[in-house]
Amino acid sequence: MAMQLMVHMLAARERSLADGTHATHSGRPAYATGLVDAITGLWTAPVTPGR
Repeated sequence: MAMQLMVHMLAARERSLADGTHATHSGRPAYATGLVDAITGLWTAPVTPGR
């Protein structure tokens, strides 16, 4: 899941740069922070107990 997240975040950034629109993350440090926050959110998300 983390790899998918990295690919999609990079693709979204490249698309916004190609279109000349505002990128979600302004630079590499902001991109890295957003990626770490998203992966941490995935890891710490609540899990429904098994049935």
